[in-house]
Amino acid sequence: MPLTRRELDEKLNEIRNMLISMADQVCSMVLDGVEGAVSDDVPMMERVVAADPMIDDLEDRIMREVFELMVMQSPVSDDARLLMGTLSIVGELEQAGDDAVKLARRASKMRGRFREDLLAPLGALAESSVQMMSDAMALYSQYDDEKAKEIIEGDEMIDTAYKRARRHILEVADEEGPLSRDMFRTIEIFHALEHFADHGVEIAKRLRKFHRPVGVLSDG
Repeated sequence: MPLTRRELDEKLNEIRNMLISMADQVCSMVLDGVEGAVSDDVPMMERVVAADPMIDDLEDRIMREVFELMVMQSPVSDDARLLMGTLSIVGELEQAGDDAVKLARRASKMRGRFREDLLAPLGALAESSVQMMSDAMALYSQYDDEKAKEIIEGDEMIDTAYKRARRHILEVADEEGPLSRDMFRTIEIFHALEHFADHGVEIAKRLRKFHRPVGVLSDG
């Protein structure tokens, strides 16, 4: 039996809140992973890895709820846009969680051997990456095309920060000897943060497509 307007709104709000909670959790996972790397807090990094199944479960639940509403209710207009937007975002968040887990796993193997000269760049990139994801998810709740464009254009800044850190590590390897496992893991940690930010950019791009007026061509 079709839902009443009130019941449908309650279902949509439940889906919206689950997705926002999922985004909050993956952002916390990244920040905890970085904090664990900086402080050599192995239990904190293990908690990040342990959170991965919960993120996967949230993705499955959100997708089931969305598909059920789309089949049973045949939503239109803003309701359909919300549900389609949710489907396009939830996979990006799941992959962002995977990046947080990758970061924590690499950091846990270093056991306090993270180079001090890279702590500040790591913290700065983590902060920028999480902010990008948070800004992208804000578009899900209240879309702003100018903000979406700003997020997409900000991708270059994240890429530059990652490349700068990688170049520094390679320069150190040239001076001090072959690229060690710890140096390679450090590059992977920075790369995981860059990938995390990429998911925020992709969310902004997808929401921009969903909110673009019909007949308007994409400008990237």
